[in-house]
Amino acid sequence: MNIIDHRQFTRRKPHRRLPQKRLVYIGAAVVGGLLVLNGIMAIMYAGKALPGYRLGNLSVGGKKYSTIEALVNEQNESALKLTLQKDATSRVVMAKDMGITIDKQASAAQLKHARPVLPMVGWFVSRQVPLVVHTDEATFKAKSEEIATVFLKQPQPRHIAFVAGEFKIADAENGYKLDKTAFQTAFQKAVGKQRMGLQVPTVSIASEDGPADLPAEQAKLTAQTATKLVFQINGTKVAPTKEEIGSWYSQSGQTMMPDTAKVQAYVVNVATKQGSSASNRSDIAIAAKYLLGRKLGQTLLVTGQGARMHTYCTATRGVSADEVSDLVGKLAATYADPRGWTDNGRIAFQYAENGCDYTVWLASPANMTSFGAICDSYYNCQVGNNVIVNNDRWLYATEAWNKTSQDLETYRLLIINHETGHRLGFRDNPVCPGVGTPAPVMMQQSISLEGCTFNTWPLASELSVLESML
Repeated sequence: MNIIDHRQFTRRKPHRRLPQKRLVYIGAAVVGGLLVLNGIMAIMYAGKALPGYRLGNLSVGGKKYSTIEALVNEQNESALKLTLQKDATSRVVMAKDMGITIDKQASAAQLKHARPVLPMVGWFVSRQVPLVVHTDEATFKAKSEEIATVFLKQPQPRHIAFVAGEFKIADAENGYKLDKTAFQTAFQKAVGKQRMGLQVPTVSIASEDGPADLPAEQAKLTAQTATKLVFQINGTKVAPTKEEIGSWYSQSGQTMMPDTAKVQAYVVNVATKQGSSASNRSDIAIAAKYLLGRKLGQTLLVTGQGARMHTYCTATRGVSADEVSDLVGKLAATYADPRGWTDNGRIAFQYAENGCDYTVWLASPANMTSFGAICDSYYNCQVGNNVIVNNDRWLYATEAWNKTSQDLETYRLLIINHETGHRLGFRDNPVCPGVGTPAPVMMQQSISLEGCTFNTWPLASELSVLESML
């Protein structure tokens, strides 16, 4: 019986090693081949840029250095521009305006210096060599100050924002400002590589919470959007929705305020749809802001281009100029009301800073007589191109009015319509058309009603006289 030696199946066979000399030969052959290839490469690209190389945004691979120098000289420095970008803010700037210029000779020389010791690397690796740029420090600093104002976001504490059709309390937001040192470095690199855009480097500005009672502000603004405003245009009435009214608001600190430009844009849009030009759009916007602030519903008449326009200014005498803003708002709201002196849109009124047809004054009682002998320290008056509102009457109405328990806002309508009627050519009318009927707006109602009741708007008979006067 033959005995089987099982170790023969598990015994490892000895490795064959290449002779040391063979390894040396192989290594020498590889090195030699590389040297030959590099030699060939060096000969092929003698005086030329290696393949895959770019100088700035110029593809220069395989081109002679003399040709490259000519290409660089053809670069139009005045056309070098970058789009600076940060979030939704962008600005296009010209490199030359920033004091950045290209050193063309040095740029071409830098390409030569960038050539590697082993030229064959150019077959496998692409490389961009930046242009050499010079910076006029004074010019760059001055322009950076200007750009810093563009890329500046003030930090925002917790605030009210109008989101998805309603006012909400939004979280605080950090701001940012331009990192001027990093900006110069990044700008120079971008010009050197001839990039078209640059993400502006900034540093963060931490927000600090403000003192506003935001829940109260939120409730106030929400109530304002519920104001029943109506725009009457060519006989059609358009009532903006709560969402549309909310879209008129812009950020103002921690809260929001109606934006005149946004209100005007809305009015022009709805007027255009009704075939009107909204000639009194500025007063409509002033009136809408005033009414929203007081949550007063009202119809506002949008007049067309053919309306006869009366412009008015405002001023104070013996009263702080800070008090005039309420007067401007109330005037605009009164003048835009179709129940007033608009004559169904044939007359329009428009507030002006200067150069107006007449001026509405808010004057202290002591200064009333300075406008003329017809004025006294108690009542309002009109003298020439001046409509004068007695500040005491503006603030406190009259005893006769207050006995009716009607509010001050309504009394101010009477002041404006009566005195403006004088400016339009009406005299005081002492005649009551019938006991218990509304008094003419041109009656001196606080002195005597002659059996009539208080009335703040022109009667139909007075509007008929106005038409005949026109």
